Amino acid sequence: MRGREAFGARRGESDVIARARGSRDSGLSYADVAATLNDEGAHCRRAGSLWNPGSIFRVLKAADKLPAVRHAKPALGSLANATEAVASLHRAGIDTATGFSPELLAKVTAPAA
Repeated sequence: MRGREAFGARRGESDVIARARGSRDSGLSYADVAATLNDEGAHCRRAGSLWNPGSIFRVLKAADKLPAVRHAKPALGSLANATEAVASLHRAGIDTATGFSPELLAKVTAPAA
């Protein structure tokens, strides 16, 4: 018997996860991410429900456990969302190739004393 599917397993939900993760990586709180998704009209799994900080936390935590490839064909707009996520990482000063901030990258790559 199967349990409930995690949010992100259905088509289009991975885009919402990517937007939420990008917002969190940019420094927004869970409450701010929820408010942003609600303002953008991003749908929850349950019809008529709104995003809240706890649901954002749980969805992102569960998304870390999902397989990396979920759909053969990406949902419309996923390239724009990915581009925005990369742009938000750049604005936050994160090196997208390594995932490190410039300060941490300098510490990691500095010659040993």
